[in-house]
Amino acid sequence: MKQKIIEILTGPLDFSLCPTDAYKMYHHTRDCTIPAYLKRCVRLLKQLASSRQCKG
Repeated sequence: MKQKIIEILTGPLDFSLCPTDAYKMYHHTRDCTIPAYLKRCVRLLKQLASSRQCKG
């Protein structure tokens, strides 16, 4: 359920160049594990996807 909500709010995000960073953020940060903070999680994932380390 959480994954579907995040996909709806963010659209397609590409983490092919930084899968470990995305995994750590999605599964181990408070913002992405507590349902009340999902909007924060969306913002963090968007920032990670647009960061220099994920763009290559």
